Amino acid sequence: MKKRINVNKSENTSTEFFIQPGKDEVYHFDEKLDKYEKELLTENVLRQIKIEREDNNMRKGWKRCQIAAACLGAMLLVPGSVFATVKISEYFHSQVSVEDYQMKVDIHKENMQSATKAPEKYIKISTDFGSAYKLDKEDTGMYIFNHKDGFDAGKDFWYQVIKVDGNKDTIYSTYDNEVVNNLEINGHKAVYFKTNETVGTEYSGKYDTCYGKHLLVFYDEYGYILQFNSMNKLKKASLIKLAESVSVTESAKDKASGYTLLSTYMKNPISANIQSTIKEDKKITVPVLNTGKKLEHNQFSIKVDNVKIMNSVKDLDMSSFKTSDYSVLWDENGKLKPYKRENLKAGNGKDEPEKKVVNREVITPRFVHITMSVKNNGKEKEIFCLPDVVFASQKNGEYYLTDIYNNSNRPAIIEDAFIDHMPCYFKETAGGKSFWIQYLKAGEEKTFNFAYLADEDMADKMLLRIDDGSDSDKNMKYIDISH
Repeated sequence: MKKRINVNKSENTSTEFFIQPGKDEVYHFDEKLDKYEKELLTENVLRQIKIEREDNNMRKGWKRCQIAAACLGAMLLVPGSVFATVKISEYFHSQVSVEDYQMKVDIHKENMQSATKAPEKYIKISTDFGSAYKLDKEDTGMYIFNHKDGFDAGKDFWYQVIKVDGNKDTIYSTYDNEVVNNLEINGHKAVYFKTNETVGTEYSGKYDTCYGKHLLVFYDEYGYILQFNSMNKLKKASLIKLAESVSVTESAKDKASGYTLLSTYMKNPISANIQSTIKEDKKITVPVLNTGKKLEHNQFSIKVDNVKIMNSVKDLDMSSFKTSDYSVLWDENGKLKPYKRENLKAGNGKDEPEKKVVNREVITPRFVHITMSVKNNGKEKEIFCLPDVVFASQKNGEYYLTDIYNNSNRPAIIEDAFIDHMPCYFKETAGGKSFWIQYLKAGEEKTFNFAYLADEDMADKMLLRIDDGSDSDKNMKYIDISH
């Protein structure tokens, strides 16, 4: 999946930077930049990617759409012939067990022999999903289909062919299931399960395009499993109908359909939820500077000149919101509108749901406006990327990072503003969200005006985080902008 990042080059021009994930990163530029600019741009965009990946790790275990999409794109799919298996099952019996919110799939293998003695079976798969679906991508053993009504319809799905190998008995374990049903598909055992999003939420619509519905069909006699995953708007009956339209027959090796070995799949199971671990707030181990103090970081001198908490956008340059839909956040007079925040109880996903709404409270968001001076002390032109914002509590004079995602749930538009920790407003780019970069010539100093969206009761927990793109916490710099 190609990732688009808008980058501002000056007040009047901008370029678009594309990233094609893969074994080797591939970069595409809409405009012809010189070699120096491309190197700088690449370095700073990778910083943005690091922020997003770090944020995903922080929220590991929560089934968010972004994480599901990332897993889908990153999964390693390798032809079965590449791997030499120690043992292979001539056939197997599948068994599904359910306890509270947890489901396990066990494979009971019989006639286990060495791979050189056991005859391998291959299958040919034929499908007819009708005119509503179009094959978007086919990789080894995985087939991704898009619905004619588009992504937002929430009806896309994909299926994967898994060949059972190895000696493990428990091959599949999921947590936080809302529904688990044993079925029969074309005479074969199957199990349908739907994962919880947030139990009791009023904002279920934002999960429509998450891949939260799953179906496993066991072809025991061949030693294969077909796994179907669909977006949440696709009805259970429709997903079952899609699975029923699949025909599986034994085939010669040279005419067989592609597959993924179970041992390969288990290294990165896409739809097997990871049981979340409730972690304590993480202590910040580097000094935190106060507003007004100058920070020397790499070749830049950085100083926060002013922090202003705003309940209205009337004093902001409205052209800086032209690329976003944030206008729904304020009324006709520019005043920010309140919303209902859902406060959550965290569970282990095994005997209680991972996320459950315990109460709601009316919250009015604020724009936290920052005025920052930045000087390039280097001898060449450099790119400066705005810092991201994090939230922290203080105990005995020390700071502890707080995860605001696991304990609260918000409407999609509010969450969109929070999700990447980056500003929603940047006056000097007149571009809004995703426009976070500016060039500074050697010795040049600029003043930037930008703003983050935050809940009204979070303004006293805000820190700006500045890093050099590395993974080390020691290289992080923090500025306290709390009010």
